[in-house]
Amino acid sequence: MSPLRHHLVPLCLSLTAGQAAADGLTPQEAAVLPRVLQAVTVEISADHIGEERAILVAGDPADAGGADLVILASSPDEAAGQPIAIGRNLVWMGSMAGQIPTLTVSATGSLQLRAEQIGVGRSPWEEVLTFAERDGQIRVAGYTLRQWDRLTAASASCDWNLLTGRWVRDIEYPDRAASHDSGIQPALRLLADWDSGQDGWPDFCAVDLTQD
Repeated sequence: MSPLRHHLVPLCLSLTAGQAAADGLTPQEAAVLPRVLQAVTVEISADHIGEERAILVAGDPADAGGADLVILASSPDEAAGQPIAIGRNLVWMGSMAGQIPTLTVSATGSLQLRAEQIGVGRSPWEEVLTFAERDGQIRVAGYTLRQWDRLTAASASCDWNLLTGRWVRDIEYPDRAASHDSGIQPALRLLADWDSGQDGWPDFCAVDLTQD
């Protein structure tokens, strides 16, 4: 971080917090609530009573580019408000429309975190992390990556089941035969261990569709 940015970030946060506090928030609320992107309820932990709360927040402004996920126990569980799992920098996050991650609960009840870059450029993409509890811990159960080329209309999709290790990738071209690949890549990963900055896109999923 540059020296100038080092001083500007705390200053901006201080000004934002001061304005929020003036609007009726406590300093503690002003430090957290502006970073909240979304919250959903989901039954993901068998060890807790009722539904849990999953909260998606923008990462620390000093580490621009990522989003964090916090899963809390909820009422009527006696541990209501206590964290069950925390993931830092799980997915990339931009500042424009088409670049903001979202949380969803699938038709089967799974918690999913969706990231995307569909706002600008020739090569938009979308990725989805699916979470599930195994052996009392919240794990990354599935990974999906979708890419497409706006110039040629080529597209690719990859699904990776991290619980079994099996992955499948399909590439479709407008002017030639489609491509299909599959394989096994074991990877038992806790939610807390996933980091988009370190993990990036799996090599067997990512495709450069701009290359002939």
